[in-house]
Amino acid sequence: IGNSCAETKFFLCAAILMATSPLVAGLALTWMSVMSVVEPALEQAQITAENGAESARPVSPWLALLAAVLIVAASALSAVGMLSAMRMTLPTPVMGDGTLVLLVGMLTAQVTMVALTVVLVRRWIGSPLPVMALERPAGGFAVYAGYFAAMLAAIVAYNAVLVLAFGHDPLTDLRSFAPMIQSPWWPLAFLVIGIGAPVSEEVLFRGFLLPVLAETKIGFWGAALVATILWTALHAGYSAAGIVEVLLIGLMFAFMLRRTGSLRVPMVCHAVYNSALALVVKFYPALF
Repeated sequence: IGNSCAETKFFLCAAILMATSPLVAGLALTWMSVMSVVEPALEQAQITAENGAESARPVSPWLALLAAVLIVAASALSAVGMLSAMRMTLPTPVMGDGTLVLLVGMLTAQVTMVALTVVLVRRWIGSPLPVMALERPAGGFAVYAGYFAAMLAAIVAYNAVLVLAFGHDPLTDLRSFAPMIQSPWWPLAFLVIGIGAPVSEEVLFRGFLLPVLAETKIGFWGAALVATILWTALHAGYSAAGIVEVLLIGLMFAFMLRRTGSLRVPMVCHAVYNSALALVVKFYPALF
């Protein structure tokens, strides 16, 4: 009976996720439309960066690894500082059960992570736009849609094997996010989960760390594995199956970067996937 219940939940969740993803993809399309408005400025920045590309200096891989760890630590400290400040200044009724404080702390950490990474790249290597592969990929929306569909199919297949073979509950790791997504502060939760996490994590691990490590003897895929393992470590609270899933997704993001030459593709796919999961948690609370 337990296995049957897990299978029912899995296939229901998978169906909802597939139905929801096109809606979230619309948000990605909107984001790309906004990017097209500022594209001239980005292209000018790229031209400027290319003119000064020869002055870019190689970075020691060990120094890059240390910098990545320190950026994560500094981001965590910024969150702790924000949490402490909010606890001292906000009245208890506003703080409520602590969800608002937690979300603001998470957003603070994400903004700090992006800011420190961009500053570091600019000072050590060169303009972040070309260095971090933030250029627009060739192929337009079809590239994003194709890679996202392939990623989603792989994730569904992985979870299907776990459900059918081991009776694994695929919603286990999502339950920890349910309180914040189903709280009155859910718009902020969507910002943190759907935008903040994908942007900050992709910028640091696959925008900065991976390219630096790829210049060493371990090559691109060795670098992708190291960067993905470190990224997976941020999800240490997940179940064993969840940890493996995060690792596989990280390698898929690296594959997208490798094939398209643009960090925008894994970043958008990451954002759409996270947002789709958040929508499932928000509008189908009975599953959680």
